[in-house]
Amino acid sequence: MFRLALAATACALALGTAAQAQVVDSVTGSASSSTRIDTTTTKSGAGTGTVTDGATNTSNYTSNVAIGTTVISFESGNSLSGSSISSTSTSRIDMTIGNTSDVRIAPTLLSQITAAGMGVYVGDNSSGTCFTTGCAQTRDATTFQSFASASNGFPLARTSVDFQVLQDNQTVYETRGSLEFDANGSVFIANNTGNGDFVDGANALNTLNGFVTLNKFGTLNSDGISTSALGFAWDATNIGVTLNSILGGATSTVSYIVTVSSISNANCIGTDCLVAYSGFGDPIGRGGGTSSFASVFRGFNLASTTTNFINGVNFTPSTFVVPGFDANGDLVLNPTGPGGIPEPATWMSMILGFGFIGAALRRRRLPAYT
Repeated sequence: MFRLALAATACALALGTAAQAQVVDSVTGSASSSTRIDTTTTKSGAGTGTVTDGATNTSNYTSNVAIGTTVISFESGNSLSGSSISSTSTSRIDMTIGNTSDVRIAPTLLSQITAAGMGVYVGDNSSGTCFTTGCAQTRDATTFQSFASASNGFPLARTSVDFQVLQDNQTVYETRGSLEFDANGSVFIANNTGNGDFVDGANALNTLNGFVTLNKFGTLNSDGISTSALGFAWDATNIGVTLNSILGGATSTVSYIVTVSSISNANCIGTDCLVAYSGFGDPIGRGGGTSSFASVFRGFNLASTTTNFINGVNFTPSTFVVPGFDANGDLVLNPTGPGGIPEPATWMSMILGFGFIGAALRRRRLPAYT
């Protein structure tokens, strides 16, 4: 029994040795947004806001990072419409890690691609104020093709999402894709999002959990496809990124970056305007949006309406546990709440730990019965 306890102790020490060689020295965050109207660019730091020329171009944006003692909350999103406007929002988490041993190590980053969505739809601005309160989808007969002559020769609209992991400012992982409508109203899937290869060489349908094409909103054509709404959405997806080796006694900075962008070059047709959006969560409510830092975006829930029309855009922050190293020596940046399942080595450590506690208690009780 004593030998078994020694063997179990040695096993537990071996599991913990890898993690002991690494430490997270610091975690910092930053967020920013940039909006261009014609040739004028407005740059903003972290926060939520609206940029408009008071006439034909309006963008709503949100970009936030909040780092607490145990939790990180971050968010990026934008929604816009206009004849010459673009918006980009970025949130970034930087993790400085140290190798406290005297040998080279090569940890893996265990994290997630956040749930997100992007797309374009024809919005109803009959109120004249929907761009600051949330545009619902038009009930009119206006379609994407209706805007073929409304873009001044530029692409009608474009929206994109880009996930990156950098190590010491060098890209070690990237997954991105975009959706674009050219000047004649036809669809171009840039970077093959949804039906081809992502940058990392994996098909989006296989790479991203719950990947769906959002083409059932509003009036449908004879093929059952929407004539005034198209987008993509996906659920949070686990990733494992092999990091470059770190020399003994050295430090390295690992950065988790999400950038979302939207562009519109289409003049409105009457009160019907193209709306481009991109951001965290479930933006147009394929399953219902929830809370957001962005109060200017109006939420939509499929379960609360009798129509399949989009009723606005809503972004949802992602919440991660402050990063740390697991028993295997891997850097873990994972979400809070259900689904945070311990690694196998962690389970083993827990089980062995419970066994040691039980053995210690039994040994302490024996003298009382002799």
